[in-house]
Amino acid sequence: MNNFSGTVDYIQKFKNDFTFSAGGNFNKTKTDNDTKNYNTAYDYDKATGNLTGVTTNPDFNHFIYDENIYGIYLTFEKKFSDKFSGKVGARYEITNSLGTADSPTNTIPEQQYQRIERNYNNFLPYLTFNYAINDKNNISYSFSSRMGRPSFWELNPVRNIITEDNYTQNNPFVKASSNYNQELTYMYKNSYFIILNHTYEKDQITQVPLQREYTDDEGIKRVKLAYIRTNFGDKQEMSAMLGIQKSLFKQYLTLNFNAGIQHNINNGTLNTDPTTGQVFDTYINNRKSTSLVINSNNTLRLDKSKTWFLGVNFFYVDKQQIELGVLKNLMSLDLSIKKNWNDWTFAVNVNDVLRTNVVEIEDYQSNGNYNYIKNDMYRRNITVSLTYNFGNKKVKKVREIESASDDIKKRTR
Repeated sequence: MNNFSGTVDYIQKFKNDFTFSAGGNFNKTKTDNDTKNYNTAYDYDKATGNLTGVTTNPDFNHFIYDENIYGIYLTFEKKFSDKFSGKVGARYEITNSLGTADSPTNTIPEQQYQRIERNYNNFLPYLTFNYAINDKNNISYSFSSRMGRPSFWELNPVRNIITEDNYTQNNPFVKASSNYNQELTYMYKNSYFIILNHTYEKDQITQVPLQREYTDDEGIKRVKLAYIRTNFGDKQEMSAMLGIQKSLFKQYLTLNFNAGIQHNINNGTLNTDPTTGQVFDTYINNRKSTSLVINSNNTLRLDKSKTWFLGVNFFYVDKQQIELGVLKNLMSLDLSIKKNWNDWTFAVNVNDVLRTNVVEIEDYQSNGNYNYIKNDMYRRNITVSLTYNFGNKKVKKVREIESASDDIKKRTR
């Protein structure tokens, strides 16, 4: 993989707390993936059980992808008064890409060599404002838009065979999704808050489970299950959260808690593998769900000298409808204890104490098709760390703010 990028920024401050900024960036990436898979089939005599032959089927795929992304942005920022300030701007992106897939072993002649060229432009506005009503009440609003680009490995049209009737298929035709997010926040005494959020994703990128029934050479009916990576309709998420972030009991307890309701709307339909044109049973997901969300991160100071700390973190997400089906409820309890001694810090962390952070997805289709996924990554673990702090203690940490160009670079990781 070869990657080259460049960025130019210009910032000009004017009178009356007005700031203008502009800039642009260019990102060029070229990948060359040459994949070779060898599938071996063993033939045997059913009567005797003896091996009668071995057949090896090579599966070759050579995929070259060349992508250029050009972006420019303008931002206007103004502080109108001690109470009101705002920012408005936009980013314009131009994307040119060319992918060539050479798969001489593809059984479909027209799919043996593919040339996929894409040229598209995107206008991405953003807006924020903040209004301090008084010393105790504050309200803010933000609207942002961005492109969700597929990783390069997702574009490489490789088929990963899991079983004889189950495989995953990457897709060079996947295009970037469009993401729009808006959030309204009300804060009281810098401690209590209400957050209303709405997210809309167009042409979401995901894996879609497609099934079809077929009869094998021996007359036995079987079911083929393929997870096709592609753009699958639109998705909306809406949430309303109540929360508190506050130190209590003379700063012995630091509480950060929020809970609320999340509403999901899915709208997608697919029945064809875009890489081969093969038709499956139609998979439809036009379902909605409303679920409870709880998140709590708390720190308890155990001594007056501020050297011992106990951390208790917990999250819970009720079952909800996602693009692959119904995601069953998830939760995790994480505990930690930390000891500070001069420049040394000793810490022990226990994650997923109750072993409840296991992904399970279930889907029923009206045509009778059923799909079940369980992804247990064994997140329960214990970590022990010992840290020594070097350097000037007066140096302040600066929070990293990711730009649009950083999102593009992440795809190469």
